[in-house]
Amino acid sequence: MLDGSVIGCLREFPPYSTEQGYFYAWSREGRFAAINHALVMAAREKARREANATADVFDSQSLKTMESGGPSGYDAGKKTKGRKRHIVTDTQSHLVGLLVHPVDLQDRDGGSLALASIRRLYPWLRIYSPMAATRATNCAAP
Repeated sequence: MLDGSVIGCLREFPPYSTEQGYFYAWSREGRFAAINHALVMAAREKARREANATADVFDSQSLKTMESGGPSGYDAGKKTKGRKRHIVTDTQSHLVGLLVHPVDLQDRDGGSLALASIRRLYPWLRIYSPMAATRATNCAAP
Protein backbone atom coordinates (compact mmCIF):
# COMPACT_ATOMS: atom_id res chain seq x y z
CA MET A 1 0.00 0.00 0.00
CA LEU A 2 1.11 3.54 -0.62
CA ASP A 3 1.22 6.00 2.22
CA GLY A 4 0.30 9.68 1.87
CA SER A 5 3.86 10.86 1.19
CA VAL A 6 4.21 8.54 -1.81
CA ILE A 7 0.76 9.35 -3.17
CA GLY A 8 1.63 13.05 -3.22
CA CYS A 9 4.76 12.33 -5.29
CA LEU A 10 2.89 10.57 -8.08
CA ARG A 11 2.13 13.59 -10.26
CA GLU A 12 1.25 11.52 -13.32
CA PHE A 13 -1.94 10.33 -11.65
CA PRO A 14 -5.11 12.31 -10.95
CA PRO A 15 -6.00 13.24 -7.37
CA TYR A 16 -6.70 10.32 -5.04
CA SER A 17 -10.38 11.26 -4.72
CA THR A 18 -10.79 11.05 -8.51
CA GLU A 19 -9.21 7.59 -8.65
CA GLN A 20 -11.33 6.49 -5.71
CA GLY A 21 -14.48 7.71 -7.47
CA TYR A 22 -13.66 5.67 -10.58
CA PHE A 23 -12.82 2.61 -8.48
CA TYR A 24 -16.15 2.67 -6.63
CA ALA A 25 -18.15 3.35 -9.80
CA TRP A 26 -16.45 0.53 -11.71
CA SER A 27 -16.91 -1.83 -8.75
CA ARG A 28 -20.63 -1.08 -8.55
CA GLU A 29 -21.19 -1.57 -12.28
CA GLY A 30 -19.33 -4.90 -12.29
CA ARG A 31 -16.49 -3.80 -14.55
CA PHE A 32 -13.81 -5.54 -12.45
CA ALA A 33 -15.81 -8.80 -12.40
CA ALA A 34 -16.15 -8.67 -16.20
CA ILE A 35 -12.42 -8.01 -16.63
CA ASN A 36 -11.57 -10.88 -14.29
CA HIS A 37 -13.96 -13.20 -16.15
CA ALA A 38 -12.34 -12.37 -19.50
CA LEU A 39 -8.83 -12.84 -18.08
CA VAL A 40 -9.70 -16.20 -16.49
CA MET A 41 -11.14 -17.47 -19.77
CA ALA A 42 -8.12 -16.23 -21.76
CA ALA A 43 -5.66 -17.81 -19.30
CA ARG A 44 -7.51 -21.13 -19.46
CA GLU A 45 -7.44 -21.07 -23.28
CA LYS A 46 -3.74 -20.21 -23.26
CA ALA A 47 -3.16 -23.26 -21.03
CA ARG A 48 -5.05 -25.32 -23.65
CA ARG A 49 -7.96 -25.90 -21.30
CA GLU A 50 -11.65 -25.45 -21.95
CA ALA A 51 -12.40 -21.73 -21.50
CA ASN A 52 -15.45 -22.50 -19.38
CA ALA A 53 -14.31 -24.14 -16.16
CA THR A 54 -16.52 -26.96 -14.91
CA ALA A 55 -14.73 -27.74 -11.64
CA ASP A 56 -14.04 -25.21 -8.93
CA VAL A 57 -13.09 -25.11 -5.27
CA PHE A 58 -14.28 -22.70 -2.60
CA ASP A 59 -13.37 -22.06 0.99
CA SER A 60 -13.64 -19.42 3.71
CA GLN A 61 -11.28 -17.58 6.00
CA SER A 62 -12.04 -15.50 9.09
CA LEU A 63 -10.08 -12.28 9.52
CA LYS A 64 -9.73 -10.16 12.63
CA THR A 65 -10.40 -6.48 11.98
CA MET A 66 -9.98 -3.19 13.73
CA GLU A 67 -12.66 -0.53 14.04
CA SER A 68 -12.33 0.51 10.37
CA GLY A 69 -15.29 0.62 8.00
CA GLY A 70 -16.83 -2.31 6.21
CA PRO A 71 -18.81 -5.33 7.33
CA SER A 72 -17.92 -6.65 10.76
CA GLY A 73 -19.41 -9.10 13.23
CA TYR A 74 -18.62 -11.41 16.14
CA ASP A 75 -18.22 -15.20 15.92
CA ALA A 76 -18.89 -16.56 19.41
CA GLY A 77 -17.55 -20.01 18.49
CA LYS A 78 -14.13 -18.71 17.44
CA LYS A 79 -14.29 -15.70 19.78
CA THR A 80 -13.32 -13.50 16.84
CA LYS A 81 -14.53 -10.07 15.82
CA GLY A 82 -14.10 -9.23 12.17
CA ARG A 83 -14.91 -10.34 8.65
CA LYS A 84 -15.09 -13.58 6.75
CA ARG A 85 -14.23 -14.01 3.10
CA HIS A 86 -15.36 -16.78 0.81
CA ILE A 87 -13.29 -17.35 -2.32
CA VAL A 88 -14.04 -19.50 -5.34
CA THR A 89 -11.20 -20.61 -7.64
CA ASP A 90 -11.00 -22.85 -10.67
CA THR A 91 -8.74 -25.89 -10.71
CA GLN A 92 -5.85 -23.75 -11.98
CA SER A 93 -6.21 -21.39 -8.99
CA HIS A 94 -7.69 -18.50 -10.95
CA LEU A 95 -9.94 -16.35 -8.78
CA VAL A 96 -13.53 -16.83 -9.91
CA GLY A 97 -15.42 -15.20 -7.04
CA LEU A 98 -14.92 -13.39 -3.76
CA LEU A 99 -17.42 -12.36 -1.10
CA VAL A 100 -16.64 -10.49 2.14
CA HIS A 101 -19.21 -10.37 4.94
CA PRO A 102 -19.42 -10.21 8.75
CA VAL A 103 -17.79 -13.14 10.53
CA ASP A 104 -21.03 -14.05 12.32
CA LEU A 105 -22.52 -15.40 9.06
CA GLN A 106 -22.36 -19.23 9.00
CA ASP A 107 -20.13 -20.93 6.41
CA ARG A 108 -23.08 -22.68 4.76
CA ASP A 109 -24.90 -19.36 4.30
CA GLY A 110 -21.80 -17.48 3.14
CA GLY A 111 -20.90 -20.29 0.75
CA SER A 112 -24.37 -20.19 -0.78
CA LEU A 113 -24.11 -16.41 -1.21
CA ALA A 114 -20.65 -16.72 -2.81
CA LEU A 115 -21.94 -19.30 -5.28
CA ALA A 116 -25.00 -17.21 -6.07
CA SER A 117 -22.79 -14.18 -6.77
CA ILE A 118 -20.90 -16.01 -9.58
CA ARG A 119 -23.83 -17.94 -11.05
CA ARG A 120 -24.46 -15.32 -13.76
CA LEU A 121 -20.88 -15.43 -15.12
CA TYR A 122 -20.24 -19.14 -14.48
CA PRO A 123 -23.55 -21.05 -14.79
CA TRP A 124 -21.86 -24.34 -15.79
CA LEU A 125 -19.73 -24.88 -12.68
CA ARG A 126 -19.59 -28.01 -10.58
CA ILE A 127 -18.26 -27.17 -7.13
CA TYR A 128 -15.92 -29.44 -5.17
CA SER A 129 -15.98 -28.00 -1.71
CA PRO A 130 -13.65 -28.67 1.22
CA MET A 131 -16.37 -27.21 3.45
CA ALA A 132 -18.56 -30.14 4.54
CA ALA A 133 -21.20 -27.84 6.01
CA THR A 134 -22.19 -26.45 2.62
CA ARG A 135 -22.64 -29.80 0.85
CA ALA A 136 -22.70 -27.89 -2.47
CA THR A 137 -22.27 -30.01 -5.58
CA ASN A 138 -23.84 -27.91 -8.29
CA CYS A 139 -23.73 -24.18 -8.95
CA ALA A 140 -26.18 -24.38 -11.87
CA ALA A 141 -29.53 -22.66 -11.64
CA PRO A 142 -32.05 -24.61 -9.50
